[in-house]
Amino acid sequence: MYSADRSDIPTVPRAVLYRRDERRKLAEEARAGKIDRLRRGVYLRPFTRSGRASKDAEVTVMRGVRGVVDVSSADLWFSHTTAALLHRCWLYRASSTVHVTYRVKPHTAIETGDDVRKHWTTLTERDRAVVDGIPVTALERTVVDCARLLSFDGGVVVATSAFRLGADPAVVGEILDEMGGTRGIVKAREVVAAVEPGCASPGEALAYQGARSLRPQQPETQVRVPTRRGVYWVDIGWSDLKIGFEFNGAVKLSGGSFGDPDVRRQDQSARAQALMEEGWWIVDLAWDDVIDPERLDLLMRQVFVDRRRQHEK
Repeated sequence: MYSADRSDIPTVPRAVLYRRDERRKLAEEARAGKIDRLRRGVYLRPFTRSGRASKDAEVTVMRGVRGVVDVSSADLWFSHTTAALLHRCWLYRASSTVHVTYRVKPHTAIETGDDVRKHWTTLTERDRAVVDGIPVTALERTVVDCARLLSFDGGVVVATSAFRLGADPAVVGEILDEMGGTRGIVKAREVVAAVEPGCASPGEALAYQGARSLRPQQPETQVRVPTRRGVYWVDIGWSDLKIGFEFNGAVKLSGGSFGDPDVRRQDQSARAQALMEEGWWIVDLAWDDVIDPERLDLLMRQVFVDRRRQHEK
């Protein structure tokens, strides 16, 4: 959710080696908080919560994947948002529920836990894949499943990253046609039609959706703007109006691998000055702006009003 770079997605952890003759010892360690019991016979080392709800939810999902894989003897594929995470897609407001799809209705006695949602449907070979040894729905099928399940914005975020990762639009179209008449398929078609793969982060994807309704001419993404300081790229905008919107997640100024915050602020200031010299009107957007559709719409429309007034002076 925080960046276009998904190298920070947690991996499926290894389970603590389980032996029947050590059940009592494992139970004692679980009671003491030294290990966590996920399922019967599946224990994991505890993890330290980061304080970021979305990041902790992702870790919880990956831990849940291990719990399901190690106890199930049935043919299954992780699907929906769980598959999206395993494929390293972006997620937006997704829960920590683990989604599992079976080709036949699973027996209700299979122990998976309340945090697992079971689905059963036809999964052709085209719709199945393996990621890091874990069976998952193929990227294209994952796009459609998420678009049907999630909110419009949540579906757009997943689909945008999936297409950037190489999902085949033709195959997505085939799946949409084959699933005609199923629940959520109308919304799924709208989600796929609204995707702009040029959006380089979840925040940009949400901002782009807000900009689409502002004028008949659709906004551009990654707009190339030559300046005296070099070439800059505007996240979203219109070259003819020289209006641009930039999404700046707080993580960009968090230091660490993103560089010194003070230096980054100076670079951003110089960049803004160079774009202004070229006649561009740039508006910075933050998470609080893009997660509230009404607020975003009002903000963007006010930019057009201000720009018009500037030209009238």
